[in-house]
Amino acid sequence: MKDYRIPLLADYYGSMLTPRSLEAVRLFYERDLSLGEIAERMGVSRQAVGETVAKAAATLRDCEDKLGLLSAHEELRDRIDEIIADCEAGRSEHAIDRLNELKQRI
Repeated sequence: MKDYRIPLLADYYGSMLTPRSLEAVRLFYERDLSLGEIAERMGVSRQAVGETVAKAAATLRDCEDKLGLLSAHEELRDRIDEIIADCEAGRSEHAIDRLNELKQRI
């Protein structure tokens, strides 16, 4: 099963990969090409592509574990959604408190 977060992690941390590793990851996760199709396109073996994609995905996960940029983005998005819901429900004082809390965290 493919990890849906890998393309998102590549957006944040793709510069930590070699250009060819990033290309392989993008082709596999975003374009949904098979390892064989990528291997043919890149002129390497299917096994090499599989190893490259696995290693690149591990690197991206490691970067997220250490830096947490994607998690922070998702948390901010969720909190903003909650604040919007408070505003739409007429709970503006509660929304203001949440905004002030969010402002302090940022």
